[in-house]
Amino acid sequence: MSEMPREFHATNVDCLIAILIAIGLPIVCGLIYPLTGALLPLILYYGVCCVGVVKWRRGSLEYRYPQNWALLVFFGMIALSVLQQVIGLVFTTPQAYQDLAGVLLTLFIWVPINSCMEQLSWIYCFDAFATRFPDGRKKVSFNVIGVVIMLMLVGLIHAFFWAKFTPAIGTSPSSIVIFFALQFIITPLYIVLYRKTHSMVPLALVHVISDVVLVLGAGFNILPFLIF
Repeated sequence: MSEMPREFHATNVDCLIAILIAIGLPIVCGLIYPLTGALLPLILYYGVCCVGVVKWRRGSLEYRYPQNWALLVFFGMIALSVLQQVIGLVFTTPQAYQDLAGVLLTLFIWVPINSCMEQLSWIYCFDAFATRFPDGRKKVSFNVIGVVIMLMLVGLIHAFFWAKFTPAIGTSPSSIVIFFALQFIITPLYIVLYRKTHSMVPLALVHVISDVVLVLGAGFNILPFLIF
């Protein structure tokens, strides 16, 4: 039998933390990256904001067997995520597997880590506002704010950090517009999928498939970007 979800009730502290993560984290990661490479920002992102803060405030990372799989949403998100990566890669020059070992390490190490980590902070930033009030107009208003904060985090972390070295966004204005347009459609669906499944497992699987397409499609090797 799967673990029952622990009900999360956010406080003003969570709202403040969510704002700091959504705005501050992308800026800090973007500033650190040119100085150190991606490893230190990734430790800050994954270790502190995704695992540390979420475990501290929620009490659980929510990786449990789903109550149901919400298959329509699940497969719809996979289709949109793959489409996003494929369109982005059309505007990108593949790295042509110049370092096959690096590509394989990226595929089997970075992809699972990234796919299991990122949406922990995304959902937390949403829930920090969405669960602040139990009902009424404030709950509706704070749900909207939560979506905005979550979109800010996803948009800014891609613009200020991931775009500096991942190939999927590309460099042309067309690829950037398409990537972010699809990202702003896909991101709220993570909330829908989480609410329906009460588990991070389906969200991670969607993300895994998206990142696998990125790595294999572009021959992406993250190793040269980790430490300068």
